Amino acid sequence: MGDYTAKRVDDMEAVYRGGFKRARAELGVEAFGMQVLDMPALLEAYPEHDHAESGQEEVYVVLRGGGVPGQAYEAPDVTKLGEPDPLAR
Repeated sequence: MGDYTAKRVDDMEAVYRGGFKRARAELGVEAFGMQVLDMPALLEAYPEHDHAESGQEEVYVVLRGGGVPGQAYEAPDVTKLGEPDPLAR
């Protein structure tokens, strides 16, 4: 079994007033990029951007928050297999 590193997100080195955690470097990852964006609730200031020139892709995974407190998650119909495409006519 290979070595691994585990670290709490809140213990990772951060920049941009704590909103950007240097997860790739903290965990010793060298084969791909990986950061943690710690965005406050109701954030509206995240800059729109793309990576067309660099060829990179971004994948977002919610680690905490994002749900309705006190309620079970209910998947929207548009995310269910077999549901019609809302843009198809």
